[in-house]
Amino acid sequence: MLIDLENMVGTNPRTPVLRSRVTALMEAAGPYHHAVVAYAASEDDGDMAASVLAALGVAPLRVAPGPDAAENALIRHASRMQADGCSRFTVCSGDKAFAILADVESTQIDLLVWQGQPVATRLAEAADDIRELPRVEKSATAQGAPSTNLESDDGARHERPPAAGRYRLPNLSPAVAALLAGAGVAVGHRLVDMVLPRRR
Repeated sequence: MLIDLENMVGTNPRTPVLRSRVTALMEAAGPYHHAVVAYAASEDDGDMAASVLAALGVAPLRVAPGPDAAENALIRHASRMQADGCSRFTVCSGDKAFAILADVESTQIDLLVWQGQPVATRLAEAADDIRELPRVEKSATAQGAPSTNLESDDGARHERPPAAGRYRLPNLSPAVAALLAGAGVAVGHRLVDMVLPRRR
């Protein structure tokens, strides 16, 4: 499985978008031997993508920026796989550069692209199958239910505080509840004595 990150996700994507789109592609691909994602980034850039991709079980190929740098890295990897006998590739990109994989006899190319995404004519002609997926903009919660966790751009998860008026006390045993109630009464009497001294 070859994923052209810039073509399918964008340049410097936010963590939730990167995670959700790559996950959608991997789920749609079906069974595969391994997945590789290539992207261009300079040494000065923080490489957030590598950690996210590794957590998803995808091999990240980071290359120096340049014309078709990511595409060429994926093609070189695919060429090595072809030499080892691999004959089927799921290509996640609309870039014409990947059509070259079809030059090797018996190679099958399955394209995965987003709905409405432009696909180069040469690549479309070389592909054995083209599937369009609904575009994923961000992570969706299961069954449309509001999530109790919030995810920030850095990938950290934070618990959503309960709605106002819905804070609950923890379940207490009767003995502990009675002890706390007694302590509350005693404190209350002491405060009353301090504020309103008894008459003698």
